[in-house]
Amino acid sequence: MTLPWLLFSLIIPPAVAALVWFLVRDKQVDPSVVVVLNGLMPGSGLAAVDRPIFEVALGVLLGQIGLLAARGPDIGQLAPFVVISAGWALLYTPWNPLTSQPPSNGPRSPENSETSLQSNDEKAWPRNTVGGMANLGQQEESGDPAEGYSVAIRCTECGAEVPVPVLHRAAQCSFCGSHHLVVGHDDLLQVAIPSKITDTRSLREAVLDHLRYRHYLKLYERFVAPLERQATEAGPTGGMMVRADVEAASAAAESAISAKADVYRRNVAKTLEIRDTQQFLAPYYHSMGTLFQAAFGRDPRTQDKKLLFTMASLEGALSAQDLAALPPMGKMSYLKTLISAAQLKPDIQVLAPNKDADTLNNAYGELDKKQLDRSIQTIKLGSSFAEEVKAVVWRPWWVANFIAAGNDESLLVDGASGSVAGPAPFINSEVFQDLPAAARAPGGSLHFQPMECPTCGDEFRYETDAVMHFCSNCHRLFDADGEGKTEIEYDHGKEIPEEDADLVPFWRFPLQLMTGNGSIITDLKHLKDGIDGRMDQIGDEAEQEQDSLWVPAIRCINTRLMTSAFNHLFMHVAHNPPRLIRGRFPLDNTPLPWPICLDEQQVRNFAPLYLANAFDNRDIARVNVHDVGPWLFDAKLLSSGRLTYLPIPRAVTETFRAYVGRYKGGALAAAQGG
Repeated sequence: MTLPWLLFSLIIPPAVAALVWFLVRDKQVDPSVVVVLNGLMPGSGLAAVDRPIFEVALGVLLGQIGLLAARGPDIGQLAPFVVISAGWALLYTPWNPLTSQPPSNGPRSPENSETSLQSNDEKAWPRNTVGGMANLGQQEESGDPAEGYSVAIRCTECGAEVPVPVLHRAAQCSFCGSHHLVVGHDDLLQVAIPSKITDTRSLREAVLDHLRYRHYLKLYERFVAPLERQATEAGPTGGMMVRADVEAASAAAESAISAKADVYRRNVAKTLEIRDTQQFLAPYYHSMGTLFQAAFGRDPRTQDKKLLFTMASLEGALSAQDLAALPPMGKMSYLKTLISAAQLKPDIQVLAPNKDADTLNNAYGELDKKQLDRSIQTIKLGSSFAEEVKAVVWRPWWVANFIAAGNDESLLVDGASGSVAGPAPFINSEVFQDLPAAARAPGGSLHFQPMECPTCGDEFRYETDAVMHFCSNCHRLFDADGEGKTEIEYDHGKEIPEEDADLVPFWRFPLQLMTGNGSIITDLKHLKDGIDGRMDQIGDEAEQEQDSLWVPAIRCINTRLMTSAFNHLFMHVAHNPPRLIRGRFPLDNTPLPWPICLDEQQVRNFAPLYLANAFDNRDIARVNVHDVGPWLFDAKLLSSGRLTYLPIPRAVTETFRAYVGRYKGGALAAAQGG
């Protein structure tokens, strides 16, 4: 061996590994480059994929041993070391023969492992078939809860089925392009979840999937779980390290048991005999709305007393029957389009509702104990829930009695998710009935109205969240319901000097607040000064004036932003009293008002809580919990509201003007051209 070759053998392998690590750190390296690098100079490929320094050092040592053993550039003697080093690097590429995926950085659960192994196989059997609707939320693409589930409504122009989010007030047919108003939100909707289990064949597949998954879990606990528990260990610095050898063995074992589970499924399919089936629908009450809340408490840092106004979206569901012990509904925001119950087959059997819809309030719990704002140490809460939609949701179920591999079982299969929910409960077949007539009634679901002004025929603006509709041509305002359209009187504010201003809708109430102890408050000065039981700012002899309460009638894409918008608008109007002009906008004007998203009844219910914005630190410095409850949280607004459009400077609305209206999912926005 020559001296140059000795120096080359000792110096070049670590130098190349260090150089490769320096050049490609934090970069994605092509797998083929990793294999070639490690084959030509052991250790460099391992450095390229950022393996631990101890493993890279072993690779470098292997390279040095190979070069020293060859005693020169002898291809024949170097070839075995090249093959070994290249195979070593192959373990850290997608071509790893022991697994169909690159090693991860931590242990896997059986559900995650099974899903990842089959992610590229479009025809792979569903792996996790336990849990019914609870798993449907993970299997389906989730939408924003504020968008809600959809109901299929037949287009009055072309007859196509149009999926409409249940909270939307306008829809566009993707087939003929026509626009429609959506009405019927005040009714108790009757909708049904389409069933993925449509016949005995699909029921058989769901049962086989469940049996396969159950067998897979047994194999996983026996062969894979012990290896997974050994795959990570504490490193010298206290951090967790992944043992590559154990992880590779775990992945190989997992692949093997998955194949065994497939074989088990095929064998069970030969003996599976479904002896008896029972298909039925079960009713659930479902509701969505907004919780408005005022909170009295202390600042955690300064211990100053605070009064805050906030809001949040709520969704609740409750079984409408107690004839059978079925799983709860859970949230429906992730579901795809529902259908009207009137479209169900006439011979379908159901469990009839035997609970009143008012019991749905139990699904929300005690609203006065749901703290929405965590920034203060809460002492007392006042809440008002505005329900926006209530529905009877008919959910499909199957009971399958079968014999397989010598076992006789009965399983409850969720038709909505197409998966087994668990062992079948006992259900007396005598309790089944035909679908109630109320479920097939035309008023039991949402329906369309023409999106046009009944006075001038001009089409309304397309606003999915508007509860009232403004005609840009004749400047009239209309409310749409099942009976048609009704014109609504409104006022507007005098124009302000600012060139950039937005026309924001408000409900204006003459302040007539009846407190919990029976007092009538008509001006804000008395309201603010009297909350602590003393008129120490204005005096006991001061006479009340008639003030107005201005409540925004808008919504934003989320309730956190909506809370901020409401509070900013309260302060602006309080410091800049509007000057009103009675009646409609002049016809020679071209107003572009924001959509009206809250009706008068909803606003009147939470308006006393909105007055929490009126109090400053001085007003509540001496107030206690026994004062704030009767004075504000238990108060009721006696007056009726009148809609008014106020010009608000862009400087006030800039932070939220782009987010007015509910969240609209990407797919829906694309379908509607928005």
